[in-house]
Amino acid sequence: MKTFKELGISEALIAGLSKASIATPTEVQEAVIPYALARQDVIAQSVTGSGKTLAYLLPVFESIDPSSKALQAVVISPTHELSVQIGNEVKKLAQNAGVAVQCQVLIGETSLKRQVEALKSKPQIVVGSPGRMTELIAMKKLKMHEVKTIVLDEADKLMDDTKLADCRAVIKTTLRDRQLMAFSASITPQAETILTEIMKTPQVIRLESNLVNPNITHLYVQCDLRDKPDAVRKIAHALNTEKILVFLNKNEHIQNMEKYLRHHKVSAKAIFGASERQDRKDAMEGFRSGRYQVLIASDLAARGLDIAGLNVVVSADVPKKVEEYVHRVGRTARYTGEGYAIVLATAQEESFLKEIETSLSVTFHEKVLKYGRIEDPR
Repeated sequence: MKTFKELGISEALIAGLSKASIATPTEVQEAVIPYALARQDVIAQSVTGSGKTLAYLLPVFESIDPSSKALQAVVISPTHELSVQIGNEVKKLAQNAGVAVQCQVLIGETSLKRQVEALKSKPQIVVGSPGRMTELIAMKKLKMHEVKTIVLDEADKLMDDTKLADCRAVIKTTLRDRQLMAFSASITPQAETILTEIMKTPQVIRLESNLVNPNITHLYVQCDLRDKPDAVRKIAHALNTEKILVFLNKNEHIQNMEKYLRHHKVSAKAIFGASERQDRKDAMEGFRSGRYQVLIASDLAARGLDIAGLNVVVSADVPKKVEEYVHRVGRTARYTGEGYAIVLATAQEESFLKEIETSLSVTFHEKVLKYGRIEDPR
């Protein structure tokens, strides 16, 4: 294991990391940083919670000229919440390291006028959604001609049909010799093909034979579809934990689950694509602070979120794809922690659990909800 100094990270950034109690690089940081510092394009796949954000932020900071007020780096993310989270990481690193790097978050459903005004402060880094960035570029308010690096965070989601065109549009406005890096816990073959087309001979880094953190225990409870809201209520009461993240596939089910849990005196809040921005902000702040015990989310809304103290993830609906299960359970057992992933499966859905077991080399242990506890079946 190399040190940050041996990887080529400056003393100022190392001191900043030390203030955040980060002393040694993670595996993905050690693998990515040399290529990133050498200005090579990178496609990196590594399990959630493995330190991918710093794997690209540290080289980005090294490439920034603080004396220049030009925009020099762009981080594109698929969701509002992840964009805000990354923006906070940038600001924290800059403050801890004592470097004069400014960052602005650019997301939709926020005052365009206010963002235009904020860009007048000349941030060297912007983080945000590709849609809002294309708007600001078209208005000639986001000037891309000196951008050295573009990062695609949760790249597989950015390569899908709804965001790909905007991502391509943002990338096309930059210089041909700019660096492009892509990160995710699951880079699908389709996403890798697209990324390879828009990159210059990328270094492809795939770490960990296991896509899922081995510190996660996988459980399932068989229950009928109509009983799932009550099963979540029972889990919330049975577990002595202040944070439970619940996933559902459809927005209407998310809203119904929130109403049911709140009716039964469980402090719950929902977050999904159609939520108002203020509701989403309240949900995230309330969940992080412990005001809400249960956060109910769609797969996209929860992508990439890093929530301290979250050790239980419940899939109230079985995910539609194996890679979505990877991202769901990746919200828990982050870094060196341990966590539980509980799936509520109807008899018909159990066959897909077998597919998850085979694809990810995990084992589901059956449990029942009984007498206010989660127990082994008899």
